[in-house]
Amino acid sequence: VDECKVFDPEVCKGGVCVNNIPGYACYCPSGFYYDTNQLECIDNNECDSEETCSGGQCVNTLGTFYCTCEPPLVLDDTQRNCVNASGLTE
Repeated sequence: VDECKVFDPEVCKGGVCVNNIPGYACYCPSGFYYDTNQLECIDNNECDSEETCSGGQCVNTLGTFYCTCEPPLVLDDTQRNCVNASGLTE
């Protein structure tokens, strides 16, 4: 049975369903994970990791995230670390 044809989009909401023998696989976009209980792709909250934004605030968005810094700190070239004007990590 091709679950993707029979049950799609119910078994892989927000992703790409691929038929396997047996079963199926659901491939989600980058920044999302497949929830086997809800049968859909769910946004991965990158801000759950304490290492995401060193010295700053992490803001989760659909599929990705960004970092912010409190002045006088600014983001470095990686956009992941808050540094002072002389480039030293706070």
